[in-house]
Formats: sequence, C-alpha cells, structure tokens
Amino acid sequence: MLSIPKISTIIAAPVEENDSLVYHRAIIKEYISEIGELVDVLFIDYGRFSRIRFSDLRKIDSTTILAIPPLAFRCNLTFLRPSNQHNLHSQWSERSKNYFLTQIKKTKKILGKIYSIVDSVINLELIVVNEKEESFNVNEALIEKGYAIKREESYVSQQNHELRANISAMSIEEKQFYEEKQYDKHELMEVSELNFA
Repeated sequence: MLSIPKISTIIAAPVEENDSLVYHRAIIKEYISEIGELVDVLFIDYGRFSRIRFSDLRKIDSTTILAIPPLAFRCNLTFLRPSNQHNLHSQWSERSKNYFLTQIKKTKKILGKIYSIVDSVINLELIVVNEKEESFNVNEALIEKGYAIKREESYVSQQNHELRANISAMSIEEKQFYEEKQYDKHELMEVSELNFA
C-alpha cells in the first residue's frame, strides 16, 4: 500500500491458517504508533480484532468484494449492564464471562430476539434452547445471578424498536428508507425528530 488509508477503510489483512497467510476483509480501527507501523483492525466477516503491521495490509481493488455486507455483526445484550457487585469498573468479570459461555455451549440452539439496531450494532435478547426444547433467556439469567443489573435502553434504541414494531404497516419505500437509516445513529435521530415535529 502506497498511501495510508483512513480509519474505517476496508482492506485485506493477513491471518495465519495452516502455516500460511490468508487474507481476509478487515477495517482499520486505529493506527497505534506515531509513524503508523502497527494497525488495529477488525475482521468484518469474523468479528475478531487483531494488531497487524501496516506493511502487511493490502488494498482491495474489487468493487464486488467491497460491496459485500460484513458477515459478522456486533451485538449487545439489551436491558442490562455489568453489575458493580461482580464486575469491577463496569467491565464483565471472568466469572460472568464464564457463566455466559457455559450457557451458550450447553445449548442445542441459540436465538436472538432483536430489539433494535443502532450504528450497525444489534441490541438483542439471547434465547438458548436445550435438547428438551426448553428455552432460557440469557439476559434475564445474568441479572438473576447478579452478574448484571437492569438498565433502560437509550432513546435512539427505543426509537428504532418502535420503528421495527410498526414496520408491517409501512410501504416498501418506507421500509427501505428506515432500513438504511438504522445503521447510523445521527440519521436515526433526524428521522425521529421528523416523526415528532
């Protein structure tokens, strides 16, 4: 790469697989050193972060490849945040992470009940279904176990939820319009202001 790409540019970044380097799509999140030797990237089709040498990045010239939507989505669990009792500094503790992973691994199916999408982040309730077809709400379980406490969703998240709830009454053009807007918080705020004006 001759020129330095801007933050959020989609590039190809290497991943070691079977003793060789394979390139995958990623976006540049941050330049680490002052002279740009190291770069933090997010692999948009896997949802994984990595720190890579700038010289190992490659430009993607194919508009077809660049146009493919990311295959990984960032998700948040709705209506909760880490509890200060078990999680210092509002971060998830190792115990809460282990509890979460245990619930996910012992399940037959995992379902996400989408509440809203804001800035391309999906806010959802996570439901796991066991082999007896019994469902279990992971969000509620984290609160019951004391790993999380209830919180209210943001105004923008609530607005997107209301739009999603009323989507069946919308025309195809309205659905397309709102579909594009839910990925940008600032545009969603403008849409909300128009609806209340």
